[in-house]
Parts: sequence; C-alpha cells; structure tokens
Amino acid sequence: MWICPTCKKQNEKGLLCAGCGFDLSFHYQGYRTLMPVGRRRMLPAGLLQGEQEPDWDVGPWDLAERLEELILYAKKGFPRAQYELGAFYKGELNRWDLSARGDFWLREAARQGYGAAAELPRAIPVPQAVPPQAIPPQVIPSPAPATDRDQRYGGVPGIQPEQPTAGSESRIQGEAVRWGRAVAVGDNRLEQCEVSGWKDVTAVSAGRFHTVGLRRDGTVVASGADWAHQCRTAGWNDMTAVSAGGGHTVGLRLKKGSAAAVGDNRYGQCGVQRWKNLVEVSAGEAHVVGLKKDGTVVAAGDNEKGQCEVGKWRDITAVSAGRYHTVGLKRDGSVVAAGSGWEKQLRGWRDVVAISAGDYHTVGLKRDGSVLAAGDDRSGACRTDGWRDMVAVSAGGNHTVGLRRDGRVAAVGGSEYGQCNVSGWRDIIAISAGGCHTVGIRREG
Repeated sequence: MWICPTCKKQNEKGLLCAGCGFDLSFHYQGYRTLMPVGRRRMLPAGLLQGEQEPDWDVGPWDLAERLEELILYAKKGFPRAQYELGAFYKGELNRWDLSARGDFWLREAARQGYGAAAELPRAIPVPQAVPPQAIPPQVIPSPAPATDRDQRYGGVPGIQPEQPTAGSESRIQGEAVRWGRAVAVGDNRLEQCEVSGWKDVTAVSAGRFHTVGLRRDGTVVASGADWAHQCRTAGWNDMTAVSAGGGHTVGLRLKKGSAAAVGDNRYGQCGVQRWKNLVEVSAGEAHVVGLKKDGTVVAAGDNEKGQCEVGKWRDITAVSAGRYHTVGLKRDGSVVAAGSGWEKQLRGWRDVVAISAGDYHTVGLKRDGSVLAAGDDRSGACRTDGWRDMVAVSAGGNHTVGLRRDGRVAAVGGSEYGQCNVSGWRDIIAISAGGCHTVGIRREG
C-alpha cells in the first residue's frame, strides 16, 4: 500500500494512483519529477489522416508520457493533437511560461481548420507551415542565480580539466577548437534532445531530463523538463561552465569564481550563492559540489549516503557528483570518493587525468588514453577495457560515452532510448551523458 503524494489517496497496488493518476514510477528518490495530469479528456478518439489515435480517456496519466504522445501526434500533423498540445502548454503548463509554444501549436491547428480561429489571439496571424523541429529551444528568463561548469547529467560528470571543457580549448588532431553546434540522441520525451538550434556552444551538460549549454559569449541555453524551473537560465551571463543535475542546474561565473543555481532546492542543493573562489562545479542528482582554487571542496544538498562529506579533501584538481556519491581527482592522479562505500571501489586508481560519476558507476580517464570503470555493470556501462586514445569520458544513468582524439565517440551500456547510437558522430569536441540521453558538440567549419 502507498499513499499518493498529490491527492493523499491510499492505493493498494500498482504504480498509478487511482484517485488522480499520479505515476509512482517517477517518484524518484523522494523527488516528484512529474505532476499528475488528472482524469480529463485531452483528445477525442477517432481516425485522423488514416491513423488511429490513442484512447485519451485511458492512461497513461503521468505528464511525461502524455506529453510524449501529444508531441508525437502533433509533429505528425494531426490538427487535434496540435490543438490540445497548444492548449496544454497555455493552460496546465503555462506556469512555466510555455505560452509561446502553445501559440505555435494552436496556429498550426488553426491552419488546418481545427480548433476555431476564435481560440487564437486575434493579433497573431496564422503562419505558413513551419516544421515543428524549427522551434528554437525555449529559454526562459531566470528569476534566480546560476552555478557550475561540469559536463554531466545530475550524477553524470562531464569533461574534466585537460579535456575539452567550458573555458578551455579542445584540441582535435592538433587543431585548436573552441566551439561548435550541439547534437543529441536518446530519450526526448520532454524535449531534452531539442538542441539542434544551439550554435557557438563551448560546453554542454546533460541532466536527467534536461540539457544545458554554454555559449562562447557566456550565456546559457536550456531545453527539456522545467517543472522545477531548472531551465530558467536565460538571464545568466559571464558564465564559464554549466552543469545539469536531477532537477536543478548550476553555473560558474567567470570573474569572481562564484556559483549560481536554479531548480529543485528541497535538499538545499541550490544554496551555493555564498561560494567563492571556485574553479569547477558539478551537479549530482540532488547535491552539488564545488572545487575551490586552493584544492579544497565544498558541497550542498542531499547527504543521505554521505555524498557531501568532502570537507577534508585536499589537493583536488577535479570533482564530479553522481547520484549517491561524489568523486574527486587528486593532484597525484589518485581518486577519492564519498558516499555509498565508493572509497573502496576506487582505491588503487592511479595516473588518472579525468573522472566522471554516473548513477551507480564511475569512470576515469588515464593519461595514456585508456579508461577505468567501477560500479554497477548490469547494463554494460563499465565495459570500457578496449577503449584507447580517449580524451574525455562521461558517465550517465546506465551508459558511458567516451570522446576519441580523432573526434569520434564511443558508447557502452543501456541504450533503450538510443542514447548509445553515437557511432556516426564525427568532429566532436565535447560530450556529456545524461539520464537516458547523450549530448555532444560538433566542431563548426
């Protein structure tokens, strides 16, 4: 038996609340990632363009799956789906300032004669057909500060020092490369892979359900889930690094080495405004760690497994926050860890130049270009023994990606959403593994 956190109804079995449709499978680590849609008719069933739409009076009731189906049918050109998706963005989701997306889909529906033009603002003309993929990522002004620089998903670190990162130039086959265009594969249910319009990007970070990118002018773009306002980074500038976590985003400011954060703060993981003299920040699932100029480390947020107990660390050159653990790279090439008994698993690692902490595994890049891995290998995420000539590594939810010196990308582990389909990528200068997606930067020119 479980009690729904939304309507407080007692449920005997199953993962869907019988009262409001809340999906317990997304009740992740005590963090309600999805709000319930409720039992209401969203689209009439029927035949449209020769294809049978789902019965919208029957589940799924969680927001992510519902939006996934609406977006799928809207992009196929179904006017009713376009209309309902537009109404949904302007109604239940308008609290996240998604009105512009709503207007787009309402206009698309009206262009096909569905939804009655009276439903649209009269001052907005109905445009000609515009491919949905042409919609730029919605970046919403942030009422709060920002912080970070690591390239990883919450729990998936990104590229570390000596590798292609924000604020440092990447070198592919001897040529200095500083920026490019973002690319992504994998889970796109909440549009976390909608990054094709991102240009002049110097760093990317894939979170659990969202993605952030740092442009060379110091501004930050974001796409994907925004239920905790983790994508509200439009007001950020003068940033030198970004990192996406489970439901929050952090950024590192260039001038004073200060940090800022937006998003979920139920564990205090966004309480980084007083941090100073930072050179790196990394967002985990529900905690944040920061590396200071003097080689010490600070942390904030969930400490259930001891992942924030880093106060005694010294001579650290890189940090990475995972789901329940934090890893640090020491100046002598050894690795330290906090949380979930990780210290023993990483004992003996030497000659390491970069580290990345995933959900339940950790990877390290050695000076000779080979890759170490430890942790849960049920998905095959630790099978990196054959990797050579790597310049960067990133650990995701249940997969690992690596960047080769020639700009190609390798991936191992779970690929249920295609997050490991990166064999065709070329001219890549930076990578980041998220919960179930992978993001990279392709060199321009």
